[in-house]
Amino acid sequence: MPTTFHRGIIALVVGISCGFELRNVSGVIDGDYQLLQQILDVRAANQSKLATWQGDASITTNMLIEEEGLQDNRTATASYLLDVKKDQLKWTWRYTSRVAVQNGKNVSSPDFLKRNSQISRIKTPNMVVRHEPNLKVKNAQGEDEHKLTLVIYPGDIKTVLPGGDLGESLDPRFYFTQLGYNIDEYLEMLVETKDTWPHRIGVSNVGPLVTVEFPNPAGGTTLWEFDLEKGGNLVLSRARIDDESTYKALHQYQQINEVWVPALFHYEKKNIGDDTMVHLRRVAFSNTKINEPIDPEEFTIASLRPPTGTYVSDHRIGLFYHYGGELATAADINRMIDDALKNPPPAKPIEAPVGRGGTIAPIPVGQIPSAPIWKSYSFWILMTAACAIAGGILMLLRMRRKATP
Repeated sequence: MPTTFHRGIIALVVGISCGFELRNVSGVIDGDYQLLQQILDVRAANQSKLATWQGDASITTNMLIEEEGLQDNRTATASYLLDVKKDQLKWTWRYTSRVAVQNGKNVSSPDFLKRNSQISRIKTPNMVVRHEPNLKVKNAQGEDEHKLTLVIYPGDIKTVLPGGDLGESLDPRFYFTQLGYNIDEYLEMLVETKDTWPHRIGVSNVGPLVTVEFPNPAGGTTLWEFDLEKGGNLVLSRARIDDESTYKALHQYQQINEVWVPALFHYEKKNIGDDTMVHLRRVAFSNTKINEPIDPEEFTIASLRPPTGTYVSDHRIGLFYHYGGELATAADINRMIDDALKNPPPAKPIEAPVGRGGTIAPIPVGQIPSAPIWKSYSFWILMTAACAIAGGILMLLRMRRKATP
């Protein structure tokens, strides 16, 4: 259940995104507001049946920037594995074609497909892994290096995976949302604050299709349409963000093992003004498997099969090392971890498993102690804010004391 603070944040974010005008007017839900609770109940029942989710997808992306005379058309395939209960996700994205034309001239990068032939991510509660084996990075001498091909972050990193969900990533749960917004928390807030909500909300239905409409300052509406016979899922969303910007998203679903999951997603966003821009995306899901076993090893670094000697940038411990081979022994890695963390050795020694031929595999997730809090950026940001607040309070007290006769 979201807190009052969370509800306020959700209202602000979704209100701005949908073009709401925050005015001091009385709110009314026109229609049967109980339909909102019905949507929530059906959605919860459908998604509660999900344990694992895996499959493939084909992606087509088209972008037009009229002022620059640019058309960029790309196709890609992706495979994904998701363990819902353990919150573990793995996907691999592969571009298959790209044609970029600007003012009638082909401006496609000649090595684009090679550089982007494999873009993989693993996200677990303990780590976020980025693997791009063909990524090229120039060093100070202008030579190609591969020091950023395998990067590991802490599992609680507060950042969006590079590319975002309309970029080069595929988390299938994204297609249960309204372009990333948490529909369930928002509808729940509408139900709980129906008598005090500051906007007029329209709720209606035609059979199993329930439509929820929101006003916006441009005089149009933001519309969500749900299908109660297909897991309460969103089947249509559209809005006029302002006088020049609109978006529309269509969702189609398939039922597999009694769970309604996405089958097709089509997104269109238009900015019509001095610089007209159109962004289209189509995602078609295939080979979808629901609640079939997934090998836990699929969510390990070893499953990415990085070549022996791959340079690893490990932000969990603030160290760089080489994957596999005889470039580092288990004892070497343990010593580097202890030095980096500046903590006493853990009670139970960290043991890196030894692979075939005496090679060193990645250290198991969860055996590496967290870095001290004073090493995090968040700690110093909070400390700076605390000092600023304390300084402000002291200044006010001094001014009040001087003003007192």
